[in-house]
Amino acid sequence: MPVHASLTLTMAAPVANGICLSQQPSAGGLQSLVLNGSLVTGGVAVLDVPRKVAITSTGNEIALTFVITGTNFAGRPQSEALAGPNVTTVASALYYNTVTSITVSGNTAGLITVGTNGQATTPWFPMNYNRFPVSSQICNISAGGSLTYTVQFTGDDLQITNGVVNPNASVTAIAQNHTTLTNQTINNTGILISGVCGVRLVTNAWSSGSVTMNVIQSSATAG
Repeated sequence: MPVHASLTLTMAAPVANGICLSQQPSAGGLQSLVLNGSLVTGGVAVLDVPRKVAITSTGNEIALTFVITGTNFAGRPQSEALAGPNVTTVASALYYNTVTSITVSGNTAGLITVGTNGQATTPWFPMNYNRFPVSSQICNISAGGSLTYTVQFTGDDLQITNGVVNPNASVTAIAQNHTTLTNQTINNTGILISGVCGVRLVTNAWSSGSVTMNVIQSSATAG
């Protein structure tokens, strides 16, 4: 069986205030947070790999809505709305390469910081769904690495052209966790029995190091 891809996910240390330093919006109504953290250049937060955005509060902001706007791994625009945190941290559902703005629907009760956490992803790697089985093998967590990873797959059409995933389709693809390769902290191997359209590697938590996944697909044709 040929190796179709070797995907490595390497990331920088999370920066909890890397997008927005501590601030308390108080101008009334819809307002923008100031993007002034260490990851911001020219008013845009640039992340090292596609990562989730983490919003932390010192007060109860559940009644407020935060809207994050930025781009995905391919530079395509994306945006989402999050209910505010309550003296805790909430993370985006999407993974961002850049963040261009964050708005909040009203005055906050406490201080707000925005940055990154230990959750990141590779882009989707396209598979031939007419072939099976697919073996997703985690072959290495780098020496001394400390992280938690999950292999995800999608059955949604990634609209592949000349072997390249359509960035818009990849944003809307629904990710499902691998049956065995979920929340893993050691090297491991798993198999997907049915045909899938794409696989990717994500980190759920990160302290150090990187993780590599070899993707192998059989030459047998379904049906």
